[in-house]
Amino acid sequence: RKQLFVARSPEEFFALAEERLRVAKQALPELMAMATGARPKVRTMFFEGIGGVRQALWYRFEELHGQEIVGFYASSHEAPQAFIDLAFEWCDEVEHRNVRVRGIAPRHPSLEAWSDRYAKPMWNFNFVPFETYSATISIDVGNTFVRIIGFRGLQAVIIDDPGVAKTVRQIFEMVWKMLPKSSLQN
Repeated sequence: RKQLFVARSPEEFFALAEERLRVAKQALPELMAMATGARPKVRTMFFEGIGGVRQALWYRFEELHGQEIVGFYASSHEAPQAFIDLAFEWCDEVEHRNVRVRGIAPRHPSLEAWSDRYAKPMWNFNFVPFETYSATISIDVGNTFVRIIGFRGLQAVIIDDPGVAKTVRQIFEMVWKMLPKSSLQN
């Protein structure tokens, strides 16, 4: 067997070594946490403006294909039109990616524009009286994150932690089971 070697310039050699060192330094906190048995920190992200809310809505979307999102959703009577347009776009993407959405929302005239969505099998909503639940902030849960979106200020917070997601999902399930079946949309 023959081996062929090609000489590289010292600059290339050191650039490669520096890149490897940079990557190793980035992984160091996680490696240290694994070595000491410590849990990784909860990751929290804040988004602002319509562009930020778009980023929050599309966060980890590729992982949600065929999964279910659950949440406490708000009426849209205080939402700016830019958010409503974005929400319809997000709903189209939810359907395209075959993501099921199960939610609790207030019974409010502002949500009538969404009634054709609720009739589809992938949307399962339980509506409660607006006097009981008049939220203007939505909270939904994926498998590993919780997303909170404030319509009025166009702000969003994502808490990326499987433990937090599991806890909020369990709270949702408890509330869901306590609601009368007559309030189910489909």
